[in-house]
Amino acid sequence: MKKGILVIIFLFLFLTSFVSALDCYTFLNSDYTMNQNLTNCSSVGIIIASDNITLDCNGYSIEGAEGSVIGIDIYSKKNIKIENCIIKGFRQGITDIPQYSWGENNNILINNKISENRIGIVISGSSNNTIINNLIFENEEGMELGGSYTTSNS
Repeated sequence: MKKGILVIIFLFLFLTSFVSALDCYTFLNSDYTMNQNLTNCSSVGIIIASDNITLDCNGYSIEGAEGSVIGIDIYSKKNIKIENCIIKGFRQGITDIPQYSWGENNNILINNKISENRIGIVISGSSNNTIINNLIFENEEGMELGGSYTTSNS
């Protein structure tokens, strides 16, 4: 009987280790490819919590509920790549505002659809960011670049 219970517990732990869906207000510490939509986020969608991370939304959406603040918060991190995301329903779709000091961030935003936010992209106080092939539409403001140096914007 004890062996049977141990086998069931092992199988449960083994099988659930492959489930890796994000929830709203997730602190992302490693590369991640989304496999489902992230909807009805009440404050923040995803917080990038480490340097050198790629978030590939794989065409899935990050959607805020009424009053939501930020879709993706890069949170002073460096060498971040955000790609293939649909971001809508936040005050700020993607935000990169350094917490303590201004500096070189080298972040890349590529192939994202950012709509129905107050501001689509906010980058302030960072440099060497690349923004490529993003559709930024139906926001009150498209992009806000304050004290930033964006090396490529196409």
